[in-house]
This record gives sequence, C-alpha cells and structure tokens, in this order.
Amino acid sequence: MQWKNRLGILVLAAWCGTVVPQRAAASGCSVDPAVPASGHKVTVIYNPAGGPLADAGTVYAHRSYNYWSGSIDDPAMTASNGLWVLTYLVPQRVNTLDFVFHDGSGTWDNNSNSDWHFSVPLPDIADPPALPANASRAHVMMQGFYWDCPGGWYSTMASRAKRLRYMQGGYGIDRIWFPPPQKSSSWTSMGYDPYDYFDVGQYYQNGKASTRFGTQGALKNATAAFRDKGIRTLVDVVLNHRAGGAAEANPVAGTTTWTDYSAVASGMAAWDYSQFHPSTEEAYDEGAFDGFNDVCHVSGYSAGSAYYDLIAWGNWLADTNNAGFDGGWRFDYPKGINPSFIADFRKETGDAFGILEYWDGNISLIEDYAKYSGDTSAFDFPAFYTMIDVFNDGGHIGRLIDSTRVYAAKNPDRAVTFVANHDTDKDVDVVDIADKMLAYAYILTYQGYPCIFWKDYYNYGLASLGGQAGNGIDPLVWVRGALGGGDPDIQLLKVDDSDLLVYGTLNGSVDAPGYIVAINTHASSAQSVSVTTANTFLRGKTLQCHAWYSYADGQNVQPASVSCSAGGVVTVAAPARGYAVYSVETDLPDPWAVADVGTGGLEGSAIVIGDRFTLVGTGANADAGSEGLTFVYQSIDGDAGIEANILDLDDTDASAGAGVMFRPDTTTNSASAAVWVTPGNGVVFQWRSEDDSAVESVSAAGVTAPCRVRLIRSSDRFSGYYSQDGSTWIQLGAGTVVSMSSDALVGMAVASGTDDTLNLASFAEVSLNHAPVMSAVSNQVLIAGNTLALTNRVSDADNPAQELSYMIVSIPSGAVFEESTGIFSWRPAMADAPSSSLVVWTVADNGIPPLSASTSFAVEVIAPAAPTLSSVSITNGVLGFQIDGDSGPDYSVLHTTNLTSETWTPLFSTNSPSLPFYWSAPTSGVQREFFKIELGP
Repeated sequence: MQWKNRLGILVLAAWCGTVVPQRAAASGCSVDPAVPASGHKVTVIYNPAGGPLADAGTVYAHRSYNYWSGSIDDPAMTASNGLWVLTYLVPQRVNTLDFVFHDGSGTWDNNSNSDWHFSVPLPDIADPPALPANASRAHVMMQGFYWDCPGGWYSTMASRAKRLRYMQGGYGIDRIWFPPPQKSSSWTSMGYDPYDYFDVGQYYQNGKASTRFGTQGALKNATAAFRDKGIRTLVDVVLNHRAGGAAEANPVAGTTTWTDYSAVASGMAAWDYSQFHPSTEEAYDEGAFDGFNDVCHVSGYSAGSAYYDLIAWGNWLADTNNAGFDGGWRFDYPKGINPSFIADFRKETGDAFGILEYWDGNISLIEDYAKYSGDTSAFDFPAFYTMIDVFNDGGHIGRLIDSTRVYAAKNPDRAVTFVANHDTDKDVDVVDIADKMLAYAYILTYQGYPCIFWKDYYNYGLASLGGQAGNGIDPLVWVRGALGGGDPDIQLLKVDDSDLLVYGTLNGSVDAPGYIVAINTHASSAQSVSVTTANTFLRGKTLQCHAWYSYADGQNVQPASVSCSAGGVVTVAAPARGYAVYSVETDLPDPWAVADVGTGGLEGSAIVIGDRFTLVGTGANADAGSEGLTFVYQSIDGDAGIEANILDLDDTDASAGAGVMFRPDTTTNSASAAVWVTPGNGVVFQWRSEDDSAVESVSAAGVTAPCRVRLIRSSDRFSGYYSQDGSTWIQLGAGTVVSMSSDALVGMAVASGTDDTLNLASFAEVSLNHAPVMSAVSNQVLIAGNTLALTNRVSDADNPAQELSYMIVSIPSGAVFEESTGIFSWRPAMADAPSSSLVVWTVADNGIPPLSASTSFAVEVIAPAAPTLSSVSITNGVLGFQIDGDSGPDYSVLHTTNLTSETWTPLFSTNSPSLPFYWSAPTSGVQREFFKIELGP
C-alpha cells in the first residue's frame, strides 16, 4: 500500500495484508506533552473510537519523524481505558513526530490519508545575559590556560585580570575561558576526566585537596578578580563522560563497569551504572570518548539523575559562594552529547552563553548541531583549517572570506574564531598556523567573536611582537574596539589576488570610524592596491596606519599615511608576510597634550576623532594625598571658560568622573577647580583652594551622562555649571576662590574612582574661550561744557577673535554710549558741576561658553573759571572787547540798556571757541548799554 502524506511525499507502508476501505475517520491522536521536546519522553495517545481500529485487539504505532524521513518502526501500544498509549524518547534533531496506526493484520488508520504529525519546535533559548557596564567594548575573549600549565594556575590568572582588561587604550577582553574546575581522577589532571563535579578544590581526595589549578578559595578569588574588571568568566564543562569510579556489577551492560561514584567526597552526583550508557532508556547517544564512562542524559529528570545533577552543577558553579562563573559554558566534545541536552543545560542555567567545541571542518555539521542545541555559538574550526591552508600551504588568501570555508563568514553572530588552543598547541598531529600575527590580524578585525590563546599572548610574546607601538595583539584589540566598535560589519574590497586580501568596515561614525585591513602572504614583496570603501566616514580623510607587522626582514615598518578621496578611493599597502590596518587620524591636535596626574595605577590615554575626544584614565579623584586622574589640557592665560558635552563614561565606581578642569600644573594635589559628571554621585563642582589642601565640593544629585558642563574663571573666582538640554544652565553653588596663577592649564579630565581600573569617557563639542580683556580707563576730571569721548579698547586672545557686543551698566544722564562700537561720549552741562559719576561698561563675546569683561571709572565734573573781559574800546562807533576763560564751554554775549531789567538780549554766541576771542558791534544811537558774558550749555 502507498499514500501521499500532506507534503506530497510518497510513502511506502511496510506491511502485507488486505486493505480495508476507510470511512471518514472520527478517531484521534494526541501527544503529552502537547509540545514535545527532543531528548524528553512523549506519550502518544490514540483514540480508536469511530475509526477503522475501533474494535482492534492490538494496535501498533507506525512511527517516524521529520515527515517520514527518519527511521520507521511499529511498536505495540498499551491499552488504557479505551485508549492506546505509547511512551518513548523523542529522537534528536527532530522537527515533527509522524504517526499512523494498524492492527498488524492489514487494517490501518491514517487519518483519512493525512496521517498525524506533531511539531517538535527548536529549543527556545533567550539571549544570554548582557555584558556588564564596565566591560570592554572590543568584544574579544581569551582562553585563560594551556595544556600542562603550572600548578596553582588560578592565582596566575587572577594576577593578570587588570592587564587583560586593559590591553591598550582602555580596551581588552570581555570574557575569559577557565579550565574544567572539578576534581578529576587525579588532582594533577587538566580536568577532562571528571570525577567529583562538586569538588572544585575543597575536599581531600584523589591525592590532594586542591585541583591542579588551585583551591576553591583561589578559584573564587580568580573569578572575583575578573568580575571586578567587567570580564565574564566562562568555564569548560565536560558533560559527555566521567572517570575514576569504582567497580560494580552492571546488569544492563552484563559485565563489571567502573561506574560506582558513591564515594565522592562531596556526596553529590553519587551515580551508579544506571546513569551511563548503555542504560535502560538509551543504549547509546552521539558518541563515547576514549573509553571513559559515557554519561546518559536521558536516564531520568529528578535529583540523582545525570540530567538533573549536571544542570544543578551548572547553577552551583555560577553561585559566587561556590565558584562564581558568570560567562557561560565551553562545551567539551559535544559530538558525544545529544544537542537537546546542551540546549536544556543552557536554558536551565539562565539562558547562559555557550560555545561548542565541535571539532570539525564541515560548516554544515556545526550549523546542524548548533541549531538543535539552542542556536549555540561554536568555535570556528573551519576557519582554523582554512588559515592553515592559507598561511601554511600557500592557499588562495580569498578563502578567508569564503562562507563555505569559514563559519564567521557565514554566521558571524555564532562563530568564535581562534588561532590556537590548548589542544592544537599540544597535539603533534595538529599543525600550528604559521605567521600567527597575520592570523590574529585577521580574526581580530574580521567578523565573529575572536578568542586569543593565553600561550600566544604571554608565552610566545605576541602581545607586542616586534616592539613597535602598532605591533602585536594589543593594538589589534584596540583597533577592534576603538575604531571598529567591537562588532564590525565587513565590506570586501580586494579578494581576487592569491596573496593580498583587503577588506574594511562597511560603515563608520565618530564613535567607531571603521578601518581598512590589508593582509599580504607574499614571501618577499610588499603589495599595494587601490580600493573603494563604502564607509563614508573614511572618505575625504587622511588615513594613518594604526596596526602593522611583517615577518619579512626589514619590512616591519609603519606604512605611510594615505589619502582617501571624497569618492572613497584609497591606495593601501601591506608589507610582505604582513598586514596593515588603516583608519582616521586619532592623535591629539596641537596644542592639546595628555598627562596622568597622581596615584593612578594604569597609564591613561586620549584620542580625538572628528570633534569627539575619548579619554581613558585611572585614579581615585579624591582628597589630598590620593588624587588620580588623566588630564587632556592646554595652557591658557587669564580669564577663560571651557564647556563640553560629556556623552558617556564607564560605571567603574560611583565616584568615577568625567569633566572639565583648571589647574596650575600636573602636580598631584595642586590647586584646582573642576565640574565632574559621575555615575552615582550626580554632577559635582569640586575645588582645592590651594596646593595640598582638602577637596571641597557642591553637587546636584541624580544627574548622569549625557550632560553638558561649564567652568568659568574670572580672576581667582571659579564658577561651575551644568545643563541637561544645552540651553538651561544651572550653577553649582555660588562660585569659589582658588589660588592659582594667571597662566594655568585647562582641559578635560577623567578618573575611574580606583587606582587599578580605567574609565573610558567621551567628550563632544569641546569649546575653550578666552575672556575679552578691556583696557583700564583712569578716572576723569572734566570741566563742564567740555566733551569726554572714550573708545572701549578690547583685546581677544581667541583665534579667530570672537564677535563682541558692548553694554553700558552705569552712565551719567545725558551721556551717549554706542553699543555697536563701544564708544562713550559726554558733555556735561554747567548744571552738572560740581558732581561725580561712575561709568561702568561691559563687553561680551559670542564664544562657548560666552564670556564678558567690564571696566569702570569715575568722572568728576567741575565748573569752569568765570570769563574775563579785557581790551575794551570804542573805535569809530564800534564797541569791542576780548573774552578769555576756560576752553570747552559755549560763550554768549548778551546786552541790555537797563540794568534793572531782567531781560538780556543775546547778541552773539559761539560753540567752544578758541580762547581768547574778540567781539565787536556798532554802538551808534545808543546812549547807554550794558554787556555780559554767559557760559553754556
């Protein structure tokens, strides 16, 4: 008999007998649980009522999976209250369970030719926990051990935590892989033969209390040291097999096996033969390893079963009271473990991150296992073998970006790339990658999650191989973090040359400008090529080489900077057996400089990309005696202000800070004033009024980055401000006096809050403004009627000079002030004498922050001397006389014929004449006339 299932696949039924015509079936089938899961039991429930098998004395389940593409068998079902049931383990790598039923005599129920199909969903694993806030942004991990590493290794690992977090410029690893932690069949073991899972160096057994790597206390100290630096700790878990058990009779295997673990000192996971293959539930799984007892993960799901106890062990290891692993699991030899158990292990330990050691060059096999294990990441063994092909055997370098050869090229989100590990380093039958620095340049700038091997970094000296600033692993990690943002999206630029590969980041920004990488495997010749980048942030800029190396004699020299056209065309070069990584220039421009101030235990640094300053610094910005910070500064003389937008800073400590600062020099505990933004203490105006005095401060709580800060100096008075919107500025306190020379340093600062941590902070829109300087005006004595005219003499040290605006604050009545030019003029009247007036005017610039200056002077107005007459004469009927007095006032000649009259008639007036002057007028017909001289106005 044959039929087509609902997908139209022709299915041949393996039976003989009479075909019974079927009526419309009312029978039914269900499964419990309703959503089956691979590796777990499912009960199939068949209700024959109303169907062709309603009266059958026996019912067989004709079953398969994946729409009849899997193996097919026909187990007998069990009758139960009118129903037929069958319980069994759901197979691995299953998408559907498929059923029809028969009585063994030729009568079938196939659900009216539709069969019964039940979906088996892929494991549902949520995203792993996010990295801590103080984690490196480079997205690089490290294998923290190697084969036969010395005893007491945990202490060695812990001592390097700070160094590994801060490889260069504040960037380093974010996850470190620990060796298997449990007590094994011998305390000297590397841990791949587990004996007592819950003994991590606290019980005396198998020769010693500690493991090869140290005691439980040393382990907890090591995980705490990395956790303190924002580095997740991932641990190697060996789940496939177990060693060191005592002999016992094994009725399932029919022989004696070494599977008795009742004597483990922890008393936990004290299994017997029932938890190993062959078991009554499963004869075997994906594969055994090297003769060790092969764990059966489906022998039960309650305490005492391998399934339950191993998951409980994972949660026990994550507890800081026991070990404190917080970065997930490296799954040893998953080829021997059903993928469903890996999925369950991750899910039940907090959706933990995981990496499969699926040692195979076949990407399809890795993808298949990863899919059914909950989309678990995997070491990129295909890339490892491809690098051997390229770097050792002269294979075409373009294979490094071939998605059929490199898992990172196909699935970068799940590929963990590596150059070497403890196995490849020790196994003589595994070829080491030649020219390892080229391989590290590749994995640290390409897609995927790169893993550095401890022995390469330390023992083989690759951290800074070559000795130049751009040589080694350290600058490559910095490139990935500072320039690539830790997760590069790659554009292929040159892939058709057998020796030269060029690729770069597809996009860029001021936060992560991106880079272009050239790798050259030619034995002796440097190579260059013109390419066109799509990264608009690189276009139109000068690109410098930030990381490089060459194994060729005489060629390990930093390549010259190159120009990238506005259209993205740039010619890049790489030395023979070497590489070069290009990106925008990041050096601080003149006159900026950087210095570490105080007690910080790590070297700070600073770069600038576009208008974005990134400072990395250490130190406990605190009281006298413990000041520590990194300072980017320039000299400034006189009154000035600085403003910056602090975009972000690492949360290394509540008292960590990023801000703007004035100080006389870079001496520890010198006088200073600063406005800091902190992760936990708000925004703080802080000052030290004189050298070595205590720190004082005023703060506003609840303010964090992003935040704008402003610090203004006016003589010895400093005032601090902050703004969260860029328009409304709030002053912190009322300002304070700090004893500081006129010639001082001003700039940006960052402090981490502790001496062994670096804080990374970003500053944008940094503006430094010199205050305008007004020339002093001396006090003035002015004779009424004279005009005082002064021009506001102002200088501005900014280049280019700021636009200035003037304003009068205090002015005598009648005076004139031109705000556009700053010119002051006043001609006081006679009525203004005697008097004294204060004149105050200001000038403001349009800089950021806007600054102003003011000046003042007194004007004393005095009365002029009384005018005098001389040389009075009448000649030929013309009266004349000479007038003398003070220059400046106006003079008027008035006359009358009657002194008793109050009326005087003006005859002549002149404005500020030159003195003396002569006045004359005819006198004909006048018998008696009187004259007088008046001053005005």
